[in-house]
Amino acid sequence: MRRFDQPKTRGIGFGLLLVLSSTNVSAATFSVNDIAGIWQNSLMESGGSASGEGTESMRWGNPVGSTGKSGYDFGAATTPLNVEADELFVLGTFNHLNFPVTGDVLDSADLEVSISGSVETVDFGFNSVFQFDHFETPNGASPCAVESTVQPCPDLVTLLNPQDLTQTVMVGDLEYTLEISGFVLDAGDPSSFLTHFVTLEGENNQSYLVGRFSEPLPIAPVPLPASAWLLLAAFGLLGGSRQIFKSS
Repeated sequence: MRRFDQPKTRGIGFGLLLVLSSTNVSAATFSVNDIAGIWQNSLMESGGSASGEGTESMRWGNPVGSTGKSGYDFGAATTPLNVEADELFVLGTFNHLNFPVTGDVLDSADLEVSISGSVETVDFGFNSVFQFDHFETPNGASPCAVESTVQPCPDLVTLLNPQDLTQTVMVGDLEYTLEISGFVLDAGDPSSFLTHFVTLEGENNQSYLVGRFSEPLPIAPVPLPASAWLLLAAFGLLGGSRQIFKSS
């Protein structure tokens, strides 16, 4: 009896591999070359603008003592930064300086944050605007206008919804998204997001602006109709039959 070799079904195997495999998206590395933040659209209680508008630092009020004026600071993170897709990273720090002052005080202001860089030779540039509502409480009020049993009364900073929170960049046929997640109290704890905080008199309260570049989802395989599966199976059987006849 002649020993037949096992039929070779390389044709159908290769066809199924092409059909069933999905496109794998390799993780991209984003080079963040510049981050900047400036204060704009400030509004004082008298209707004027705060000192330092158009820069990273704003100040207001007449200092009581040697502590200085009250104010807002934004400190951009040091660049360049190399950030992996889906990695939470710090864009900068926001500081509220609450010192004893008299005279005109802040009512509201916007923080415009810009970020630029490149990913796989594609340049990107994004801008987001954050709105701050400021409540300068009378230090000697009793009870305090802000919920607090501490004297002198603390001030309240409320972070309103940012504009242009999510923006995208195309790399070939893949779309990556920059998500400005918002402000957190702890840079290492993404769950510590905040919408407002109180700053004690004489204190410097700090929070962190964080974001991430989200990775596009892999392209799902396209399902074949039943007729296509039957056709592939027929080709496989035909290939196997040809191998058997050739061996005999």
